[in-house]
Amino acid sequence: GQKILPLKAYCASFKQRWLTDCYLTILEKDELSEYFDNITFDYLILNNLFGSNSDINEDKRRIKEALKSNPDITLIINADEPNFYDIDKENKIKKIYFGINSVDFIKNTEEVSGENDLKCPICYLSELSFKKRYYSHIGKYECRCGFKRPNVDISADVKVFNDYCLMNVYYKGDKSVYKIPIGSIYNAYNALCAISFCMIEEIKRKQITGAFENYSYLKARDEIKICKNKEVKIKLVKDEVSFTQAIRELYSSKKTSVIFC
Repeated sequence: GQKILPLKAYCASFKQRWLTDCYLTILEKDELSEYFDNITFDYLILNNLFGSNSDINEDKRRIKEALKSNPDITLIINADEPNFYDIDKENKIKKIYFGINSVDFIKNTEEVSGENDLKCPICYLSELSFKKRYYSHIGKYECRCGFKRPNVDISADVKVFNDYCLMNVYYKGDKSVYKIPIGSIYNAYNALCAISFCMIEEIKRKQITGAFENYSYLKARDEIKICKNKEVKIKLVKDEVSFTQAIRELYSSKKTSVIFC
């Protein structure tokens, strides 16, 4: 995912000592256990899980294993992602949920996201139904067995434009408005992750707004080459979500030719 907030510290390798001012880091799921064995974290933010059932189950296993080393951690969880329902099945860890109330796609941002049908993880008898589905299997879900999206502590109404998002974010009866300098519903969720953490930590609204205003979009999976005096963009996609996002960007660009490899 895109790194909405800058990293304040990093570790060159596990063989070197941890930096004493390490405040925030973004980890791949297969890195969790090794990091969690060396650092006591205050928060873990969980946004989404994608892949086959076996991939998702393995990812959840890694998360649960890592949490054993940090039992006093607080989980900040995307309530719109049903796969997180059993991350803390015994309900021993403090959890704070965020989610999106509504999404309006403005101008040319209609997103054909590819809907992933998902069996109810509780009864396994029927597919989840959605009051609102924002992309793939992410949204306001429920099952006739009673399983449904949990109530959220932090919520947002989102307007998605080609190059930016406007977000009304609600927390403890207060409303804040943010402009995110990246389009797409996927990045609105990434931004809401960061905003939720900042609100919980009581970071001032002015600082949050300033972080987004100064944010430089790093397209880590993009590469630009010059071929016969023409700019060629190479995009790496690993799943249906990143593929849809790549198509959306190309669709909104003029004079674009596309080659699939």
